[in-house]
Amino acid sequence: MPTSISTNFLRVPALLITVFGVIGALYFGKELLLPLALASLLSFLLTPLVKYLDRLGIPRVMGVVLVVAAVFTSLGGLGWVVTGQLINLSDNLPQYRGNLIEKARALHHVAGDRLTKATETLDDIREELAKEGDEKTADAASAEERLKPTSKGLWERLTETVGSDTVGLSDSNERAVEVRVVELPPSPLAQIEDWLGPLVAPLSTAGVVIVLVIFMLIGREDLRDRILLLVGRRHLQATTEALDDATTRLSKYLRMQLLINASYGGLVALGLYVIGLPNALLWGVLATMLRFLPYLGPWLAAIMPIALSLAVFDSWMFPVMTMGLFVVLELIVNNIFEPYLYGSSIGVSSLGIIVAAIFWTWLWGPVGLVLAMPLTVCMVVMGNYMPSLRFLSILMSDKTQLGADIRHYQRVLAMDGDEADEIADAFTREYTFGETYDQILIPSLSMLGADLQSGQLRDEQEEFGLGLLKEYAAEDERDIRRAREKDTLVLESRPAHHDSIVCFPANDEIDQRAGELLRNLLLERGLEMTVASTERLASERIDDVKRHETRVVVISAMQASSSRHARYLVKRLRAACPDITIIVGLWGQGAGGERTRERVLSSGATDVAFELATAVSQVECRLRLTTGPTARSSADATPAVA
Repeated sequence: MPTSISTNFLRVPALLITVFGVIGALYFGKELLLPLALASLLSFLLTPLVKYLDRLGIPRVMGVVLVVAAVFTSLGGLGWVVTGQLINLSDNLPQYRGNLIEKARALHHVAGDRLTKATETLDDIREELAKEGDEKTADAASAEERLKPTSKGLWERLTETVGSDTVGLSDSNERAVEVRVVELPPSPLAQIEDWLGPLVAPLSTAGVVIVLVIFMLIGREDLRDRILLLVGRRHLQATTEALDDATTRLSKYLRMQLLINASYGGLVALGLYVIGLPNALLWGVLATMLRFLPYLGPWLAAIMPIALSLAVFDSWMFPVMTMGLFVVLELIVNNIFEPYLYGSSIGVSSLGIIVAAIFWTWLWGPVGLVLAMPLTVCMVVMGNYMPSLRFLSILMSDKTQLGADIRHYQRVLAMDGDEADEIADAFTREYTFGETYDQILIPSLSMLGADLQSGQLRDEQEEFGLGLLKEYAAEDERDIRRAREKDTLVLESRPAHHDSIVCFPANDEIDQRAGELLRNLLLERGLEMTVASTERLASERIDDVKRHETRVVVISAMQASSSRHARYLVKRLRAACPDITIIVGLWGQGAGGERTRERVLSSGATDVAFELATAVSQVECRLRLTTGPTARSSADATPAVA
C-alpha cells in the first residue's frame, strides 16, 4: 500500500506538467488551432449536404465547391443586410433621444423621493463624520503650533527666498507667446488603413477557414484513414468507435442547434415586427447568432431590442411586450424544443458546460466560447475510449460514474441517513422492492461487511449502518403488510401457502439484515418467513426446525467467510432433517462464486441463490413441489420460533 501511494504521488507532478504544457500549447498556438477548430466544426455541419450531392451523382469536388459557395455566399449576403440595418439604426438613434429622456424623468419621478431621502441621509452621515474629522485635525494642528519655536530658522528663510523667485518666474511665463499644434487631416491612404486594418485579421482567418473546409470535405475519408493509421492497428476498434461516437454526437448537436437557433431568430424577428420595433430583421439575425454562445447569448440577444424599445415607443406597454416575447420564447425553447431535439446526444453535464465555457473563453476569447460545447463533447468522447483521459469523462459527462449502490454506502459511511434514504427512495420509485434490494441494499451490506472484517469502520459507523438497514427492513415490512390488508381481493383469491419458512443467518448481524430483506420479498408474495436471531446456537435452531416441522430453511450468507458457516449449518440440518428443503443465499457473491456454490451443494443444500429475487422463486417452487392437497391453512400453521 505505501508503495502504491508513493507511486501515485510521483505521478502527480508529471500529470501537472502535462496539463500545463497542453494549456500552453493551446494558448500560444491559437493562431493555428482556431482556424482548424472552426473548419472542423463547419465540416461536421456541411458533411450531410456533401453526402447528399454524392448520392445524386455529382462529383465530390464540384459538390463541395457548390455547398461551400452557397453557404458562405448566403452568410455574406446576410452580413450585408445586417450591416445596412445597423447603418439605418445608427442614423435613426438621435430621433429617440427625447423618449429616453422622458422615460428617465418618469423613473426619477417614481423613485425620486425615496432616492432623495436616502441620499440626504447618506449626506448627513458623511457631514457628521467630516465634522468629527475636522475637529480632531484642528486640535492636533493647534497642539503642533504650540510646540513649534517662534523664531524662523535658516531653512524657512531660504524657502521664502526661493518662493519669491518662483513667483517672479511665473509672472514672466504668463507673458510668453502661446504655441498651438494643429494636426493635419489624414491622407486617403491612411483613412483606408484605418478602415480596413481591424478587418484584415478576421478576413484572413475566414479565408483560411474556407480553404480548410473545402479540403476537409474533399478528403474526409483520407483524413479519417490517416487518423486510424496514426493510432495504430492495436487501437483500431476503440478509435473507430470514438470517431463514430464523436461524429454522431457533434453532427446531431450542430444540426439541432442550427435548427433551434434559426427558428428562434425567425420567431424573434416576426414578433418584433408585429410589435412594431424598427430593424426587426437585424434583431432576429443577431438572436440566431448570439444563441450559439452558451448561457450569455440569449441575454445579449434580448437586452438590445428591449433597450431600443424603451427609446422608440412612448408607452411602456411595448417594452413590456418585447420583454414578454423573449421570456416566452426562452421558456418554450429551453423546456420543450431543446430537450426533445437534443435528447441525450450531447453527453455533457451542466456544470461541465459552464466550466468549459469559462475555460475556452479565457483561452481563445469569444470564438472559444462558440467552440466550447463542441470541443467539450470531443473531450468527453476521448475520455470514454482512452483510459489515460478517463478523468475528462468523469468530470464532464452527464452520466454519473458512481453507481447508486456505492453512493448509498458512501452516505452510510458519512452517517447521512437523509441522503441515503433519498438515493434508495429514488431507486424504489423506478424499480421494484426486489430490484432495489439486490442492486442497492445488498451491495451496501456487502461493502459494510467487508469493511467490518478489515477493521476500517469506527464503532459508530458500524452501529449506524446496521441500524439504518434494520430500519429499512422494518419500514418496508409495515408498508407491505398495510398494502396487503387493504388489498383484500388479492388475499382471498391467492392460494395461502403458509408453510413454515425460517431463515438462519450464517454468521453475524450482516447476514441477519439480508434475511430480513428476503422476508419482505416473500411477504409480498403472501408467504411468511421468520428470521432467526444470531444469538441462538445452531443446535437450538435445529431443534426448533424439528419441533415445528419447518418445510423450507433459508441460510443467509453475505461474505465469503460466512459461506463456511453456511456449509456447517447445511451439514447439521441435513443430518437432522434429511427431507427438508435447504436454500443457501450467497448474496452478492455471483461474480466468481461458482466454486463456492458447488461446495455448498455438495454439503447437502437443495438450492443456491446469489440474489434475493432468485431465492424467492426457489422458495415458491419448492413449496409447490412439497405442498399437496392436504396443505395446512394459515390458521393451522405454526410459525417457526427463532
